[in-house]
Amino acid sequence: MKNRGCTPESLVSNGCVVDGVVVRSVLSPYVEIGAGAVVRDSIIFSGTVIEEGAQVDHAILDKEVIVGAESLVGAGDDYTYNQRFPSIYNSGISVIGKNATIPRGTSIGRNACVLPDVADPRAFHDREIASGETVEG
Repeated sequence: MKNRGCTPESLVSNGCVVDGVVVRSVLSPYVEIGAGAVVRDSIIFSGTVIEEGAQVDHAILDKEVIVGAESLVGAGDDYTYNQRFPSIYNSGISVIGKNATIPRGTSIGRNACVLPDVADPRAFHDREIASGETVEG
């Protein structure tokens, strides 16, 4: 386990490799945080990989998610409620479903939802998912 970039307010499970920064977050077993990546105020489930330079802010990432390099999850200050699930996604937290793959350089706003198993890069339009949007495969 390597976790030099974690603040004391974080909970990091065994088997995690943290080459970036983790602030006020929970990492389940076998999460990998790449160099220069930042995870803030988030919950990351097991087997998830956050590649180099990516940022995750106020998000919940389910198991086996891949966040591509230089991507942003929880981007911006727009707190528009989710169009499809407004009663669930309305507090600024973005959720990425199990086995989803976020392409390199993608920006995902707040209250956004990526449904499980979305791995086709075409589902992510021009790599810009606005606050309140839902991505499905």
